[in-house]
Amino acid sequence: MSTPADASKSGEETREPWIVPRPAEVLLELPVPYRWEFTRRHPYYLRFWEPAHRCHTAPSNDAVQRGLEDSASLIMTLIGVTADPPPPSLTADALEATPLKEAWIGGAVAPVTFRGYATTLLAGLPPDVLDTLGTMLTACAKGDNTTNETRYRLINELKHVSHPALDTFPKGPVVGINLQAPANAILDAIENLVKQWKTEAGIPDQRRRDEKLPEYLKIWDLREGWVGDHYDSREERTFNQISQQLSVPPGTVGNRYRSAFRYIFGRDFTPELWGRVIGFLKLMDWMDRSEIPIRTLTRRWRTPSPNPVSESRVQPSEGNGTVKRLLDTVGISQSEIAMVDLELDLRSLIDEGRTNEEIITELELQSDAASEMIDYLRTRRADAL
Repeated sequence: MSTPADASKSGEETREPWIVPRPAEVLLELPVPYRWEFTRRHPYYLRFWEPAHRCHTAPSNDAVQRGLEDSASLIMTLIGVTADPPPPSLTADALEATPLKEAWIGGAVAPVTFRGYATTLLAGLPPDVLDTLGTMLTACAKGDNTTNETRYRLINELKHVSHPALDTFPKGPVVGINLQAPANAILDAIENLVKQWKTEAGIPDQRRRDEKLPEYLKIWDLREGWVGDHYDSREERTFNQISQQLSVPPGTVGNRYRSAFRYIFGRDFTPELWGRVIGFLKLMDWMDRSEIPIRTLTRRWRTPSPNPVSESRVQPSEGNGTVKRLLDTVGISQSEIAMVDLELDLRSLIDEGRTNEEIITELELQSDAASEMIDYLRTRRADAL
């Protein structure tokens, strides 16, 4: 990826990846009700759940609209939502009868569905083996299944397919259990396998602190202005205000906020990441999209962070082989992208000690609410956020 300096030399705008996935292991740390509570607060969920819901329930016959729905569903998958997403207003208690609850069901141990098996195969096997299996599955579907003769013949043929990938273990911990063995023997074997897998993956065996999760959510909601199914900047509270309201030390408030941030976004908090995934939405409260300046500064404000996923990994090609930009497909406008750039530039200039007037002049801001917007970011900076 080119740097801003390289882009300025070439006259091309630097393009950074915009989709920030949430690692599955972060979501799996949570019990199902709290998977939902943290997920429905994710800005991607708020932005894309409706077209993703249509993708699952009533896909459009219009090619463009269907592309939007498919892309929204892919983005849902990147934050751990693999089933029909319910409205964000739904409470955890009402999640019980939804397909999403069924997809998330299970705690430490859960049966694997055929969809799970198929996903494991698609994710782990090389193309040539997938091609072989695809041919066998097609032959099985077209064969005489009344006596299962075709199935048995193909299973026998599979035993003789020579490919090393077929004899390796999937990355996920999938096991077969001999129910004829004594229960104690099964439990001992599972315990030994779990210890082995945890050691190989570098996962410590620690107690889950589920009792802290409501506190993380309460502080997140107060700080970000969550009001049931959306964010309202007018409802935000500073760390000091939250500390006084809840009689909790400011340092504890900050730590619990960061814990909530990690569960929602799957990554440790950085000011830059906050701006990319949620901060720009807050600025929309103050500035109309048409008033965003055409020119934004080259960003000088940067916090090291893991590279998010690129658009090419989640964007399908059109029929003519042309790849349409994912963010255009799912309805994110260039104005919204410019707002993220603007938010980063504002933070950079605030950190340099510029006055509101200096910032407004340098960034050519035209909105009457520009000064109020800058003051808002100053309050976030005062909280070290």
